[in-house]
Parts: sequence; structure tokens; C-alpha cells
Amino acid sequence: MSKYDKYINLSRPLSKKEKMPIIKRAAQFMSFDALEGFKTDIRKKGIVLDEKILLSDEEIEKINSFLYYLTRNKDLLINICYYDKGYIKEISNKKVKKINTYENYLILEDLEKINFNDIVDINIVE
Repeated sequence: MSKYDKYINLSRPLSKKEKMPIIKRAAQFMSFDALEGFKTDIRKKGIVLDEKILLSDEEIEKINSFLYYLTRNKDLLINICYYDKGYIKEISNKKVKKINTYENYLILEDLEKINFNDIVDINIVE
């Protein structure tokens, strides 16, 4: 006889609380809008955020090859168009200070940091 035999055949203890209805239990796990009312407020104020542009494979390849070219020729002035915090930004006549291919970003001479995935278009100033 083990020391736990007296506990094995006991009935399950009953809770003294009332059971929560299934609908209320399900409500605990429903999704919610963390920024409740944010989209409505934005619409009221007339602020329009730009949609992030999805690039084709050819455009991505063009940008990648251009970035590779810039790793070797940082003295060139470039124009760059990129997505930043809901808006499309355009910067003209800037030099690249640093390109980090490991973490996928570039830094312009004015210390603007741009992620490769946010670049929409990039070209050399002629």
C-alpha cells in the first residue's frame, strides 16, 4: 500500500463559484483592436498614409544590383525614394556614407538610415 492510495479514489473537488457562461468565456479570447479608434481619428483629421508599394521581382533585382554597385562607388550622388513611417519620402543629391549588407540598410551623408526593404526607387544623379 502506497502513501497516496487514500487520495486516488477521492472525487474531484467542486468549485464554490458559479460557472462562467460559454459566451463570456469565449469573449476572453476574442481579438481586439489595440489601436481602437486610431483609424477613425486619422480619417477625421484628413491624414492619408501612403500604402507600401510592392515591387516586382525585376524592380527588386534592379535595386539590389544598384546597391551592390554603390558598395564599390560611394562617392556618387544619388536620388532615393523610400517608405518611412507611413509615407513615401524622396531624397535628392545625397552621397551614401555606409552600406551594411549584413543588416540590410544604408546610411546617407546626413545620417538618414534606410532599410533596403523600404527602398522604392534609387538612381544616380547625372
